[in-house]
Amino acid sequence: MLEDHLVEALNLLKKQPKHRCKVEIDLLVHFTQELPFFKQYYNQENGLTIHRECCKHMFLEVFQATDIVFHVDSIGTKFYVILDGHVEVLIKRRGYDELESVRILRQGESFGELALIHRQPRLATIRCVNNCYFAVLDKQQFQYILHYEQTKKIEQNIDYFAQISIFNQLNRTQLTQIYLNSFLYEYEKNQIVLQVGDKSDSFLIVKSGLFQVRKQMNKSHPLILFEIGELQVFGFYHLFNKIPYEFQIICLSPKGQIYKIHRTSLIEKIFEGHTEDLEKHMQEINCYVNFKVHQEQNTHLKYPRYFQIKTQCDQDNEIQEEYIKSCRNKESKNQNYKSRNQLIKQKMDTMIEQSKRKLGLTSTIPKFNSLFQIFLKSHRGLKENQRQNISSLKDTMTRQFGSSSHFYHNDDQPNNPFITFRSSSPTMKNQGKQFLTLRTYNSQRTIVKSSQHYNQNFQFQDNNNSKHFQTQKNYISLSPNVMKLKVYKH
Repeated sequence: MLEDHLVEALNLLKKQPKHRCKVEIDLLVHFTQELPFFKQYYNQENGLTIHRECCKHMFLEVFQATDIVFHVDSIGTKFYVILDGHVEVLIKRRGYDELESVRILRQGESFGELALIHRQPRLATIRCVNNCYFAVLDKQQFQYILHYEQTKKIEQNIDYFAQISIFNQLNRTQLTQIYLNSFLYEYEKNQIVLQVGDKSDSFLIVKSGLFQVRKQMNKSHPLILFEIGELQVFGFYHLFNKIPYEFQIICLSPKGQIYKIHRTSLIEKIFEGHTEDLEKHMQEINCYVNFKVHQEQNTHLKYPRYFQIKTQCDQDNEIQEEYIKSCRNKESKNQNYKSRNQLIKQKMDTMIEQSKRKLGLTSTIPKFNSLFQIFLKSHRGLKENQRQNISSLKDTMTRQFGSSSHFYHNDDQPNNPFITFRSSSPTMKNQGKQFLTLRTYNSQRTIVKSSQHYNQNFQFQDNNNSKHFQTQKNYISLSPNVMKLKVYKH
């Protein structure tokens, strides 16, 4: 499924370049600016100019899966940028009829520049892996827009070859010939580069990544010899003496790149100048391999059980034992979890019982499931539906917050645990007698309650205006506007 911005770019590329207006070119630049091919030029001063010129002259070509874009040894007339899809690079191998896959090119990558720059036949065949869309420049426009930039990129790769010691005596033209005769292979982790017994038709130069060289002792335990990395060469001696490879090479890094360089007349000249060095280098490798093999054999004798070849039955038994261990570990974890929850519940119940004993109100305190609920209900009171279901709380002194407040005066009922009482001696006209004071949280009102049970006269003061009236059976209804309540005894 194509992305929206890519669909718009394809629609613009379908239009002939000579008919595109400036606005359409600007839109095409915007839709393709995230492609790696164009993004690489934005570090330069003329990067935007290069991008605009490409969008001005490029046109669209579409290929289906397994279609061939061009064949090896064909004449190059176009340069391609992959807008969507994957293509496979295939090359010829000496002595083989089938083409060999070198690498996969993906969205935002380009191909076809070598034949246009060096005016030579195509070095590889390009085959589509899936449906592909290409932005294409013809040879004339490529020479005008991208020839300098692509040539500079090739020169950087040639500079890389110049850093290798065996190429020190070569001039620039010879290095260019070696580069054009090389092919860049891509590998993923644990992918095999060379197998024991493979024909040595090329030698290797590591461009990026880390690779491991092994010698196959037996099927289950290969002998690890050494590792090779960037700028290191392998297989030069085998190619020189035309002997098969004795070692296996695999990729250790997530991704790795290796140049494979085939035998040519120029490589033959390099061999002639490094014959003694190659012989010496191979002797050193053989001595090191013999030492590692001898060391490995001694280790086999000392610790034979670590090098036993496991059968399929042994592997199945090991898998079954690991499964049983994992099941037991899960059961033990579940038991520990249950026991921990039980301990927490016991501690919580103990704390609740202790709080009940301290208050001495076990008959009226409702049962809660957790301390957290106790905390909430002790600070916020009970909900309306709970208040209706608990009959023992209806006759006690409670205060419901958020609406009209009510106070039930009854000395015979026990104290409510959700309301805090304190004893105080306020200055009031009560002939020096002390009363119990009820203070409710989150409120500015103070209610003073007499310790005796009799009819009372209450005086409400609101903004210095006094009002007297008789209450009905010790029942007080407080308005939200009342800020203070005074109680007098007659």
